[in-house]
Amino acid sequence: MATWNEIKKSVNDHGNVLTLTMGDLRDATGSGKLGSGVVTEIRNTLAQLGLGHVPQDLTTEQSQPVRLYQKGKPVGELIDLVLMVGEPNDTQLRDQFSQQPTDQAARTLAKIRQLLTE
Repeated sequence: MATWNEIKKSVNDHGNVLTLTMGDLRDATGSGKLGSGVVTEIRNTLAQLGLGHVPQDLTTEQSQPVRLYQKGKPVGELIDLVLMVGEPNDTQLRDQFSQQPTDQAARTLAKIRQLLTE
């Protein structure tokens, strides 16, 4: 069973983004069952560690994959930008990718798609 500090280190060691399962996160709490109280504890602990998560609504399904990412790092800022729907963020995304050569923008978008589907 990994501790919360080990999970945070693992996220950092994997380029600030890592997918685990809800069962892995439950184990870090030391709980035997993944109920709504444990999900709340997981959500709060991740926030305290500066880690974001996708999906944003965590479930009690232990096999549910959860992408963890370090907030404030480039990959975390990009994930947050994509997740926060609204015209200001749309504009920021357009501006960020329209400044890159077409091939580079396509490669970057492909990486984003890969990250969001892992």
